[in-house]
Amino acid sequence: MKKKLWFAIGAVILVVAAFFIFQTDFFSGEKGEKEVFVTVKDEVKNVVLLERARFHTDAETLGDFLEEKKETLGVVMVDSEYGRFVTTVKNLASTDMQNGPWWMYAYESPSKNLTMEVGQAPGVDEVGLSDQDEVIFVFTQDMGF
Repeated sequence: MKKKLWFAIGAVILVVAAFFIFQTDFFSGEKGEKEVFVTVKDEVKNVVLLERARFHTDAETLGDFLEEKKETLGVVMVDSEYGRFVTTVKNLASTDMQNGPWWMYAYESPSKNLTMEVGQAPGVDEVGLSDQDEVIFVFTQDMGF
């Protein structure tokens, strides 16, 4: 009888612990209601630097998310007349703003039924983030037009 009781208590503890760990990303230390996926590609060297990495956030905009995760993603942004502009991702910097390569991005939001290809997405401060959104940063010579 005691073994069954201890087994039942142990099973309940395991279920509660598993729920807590998976719901709060306990091990990663990440918090946030929204799950966002980020891919980073260097088209100049034809290499993927980060593939569909999962992040949790409560950031309202893509710009705020990038500011929040700037150390993890190696992001640098500069202020411009159009809002913040991404100059560096994964510590790979745009050094010639006239000739490139530059950082551009694509954005997809299933909840908004919205897809913007590279070159179509607006400034990072104009993109509102929703759960399950995906952002693909591309270091490219192609202006996307």
